[in-house]
Amino acid sequence: MNTKFLSLLLIVGLMNFYSCKKNNEQEQPGNPPVATGSTKFKFYLYTTQTFSESNLVNFRMYIRNGQNILVDSSLITMRVKDIPNADNKLLFVRSIPGGYQENFKVGFVYTIENVGISWYFDSCMAGVEEKTIDFNFR
Repeated sequence: MNTKFLSLLLIVGLMNFYSCKKNNEQEQPGNPPVATGSTKFKFYLYTTQTFSESNLVNFRMYIRNGQNILVDSSLITMRVKDIPNADNKLLFVRSIPGGYQENFKVGFVYTIENVGISWYFDSCMAGVEEKTIDFNFR
């Protein structure tokens, strides 16, 4: 009975040792920290110019991490002349769960009718709790 108790104590001790070692390995130099919390992205869209064009423009939200496109969603289609000014910015919010080690590429991809496609991108470090993407359309 004493041998069984010692064996059980040894097994529990080894399990505790190896389970704690996992966190220590991540903290060693050369290993990037693992982001555990989510990242909230705030996308602001506005313009400081006056446009008279009536062409349609479609804005898409874009979030990429490494080689993975996490979000590529159509946000809004409007006439270029109807893009709001800085006092009436449009706000779109999107949260991404944590666990990513690579930085994010975030921004807007937009298509202007009869003109073409363009974009506005910014970067965001992995593990950041909140990132604001402030796009002044020109």
